[in-house]
Amino acid sequence: MESQRQYADFQNQAWQLVSHLDQYNQRDPQLRRRLRYLSAVGPAALPPDQLDR
Repeated sequence: MESQRQYADFQNQAWQLVSHLDQYNQRDPQLRRRLRYLSAVGPAALPPDQLDR
């Protein structure tokens, strides 16, 4: 459970960093695709008490 929480925290921090970037202003299509993938919040947006469900 602890490793799951650490990974969710990592995902949340990565999402916060990527969400500040302008993914549509990137010239490289691979970079744009990766930024779009990383900008999806997923389960990392859940509060910690709901992650273990």
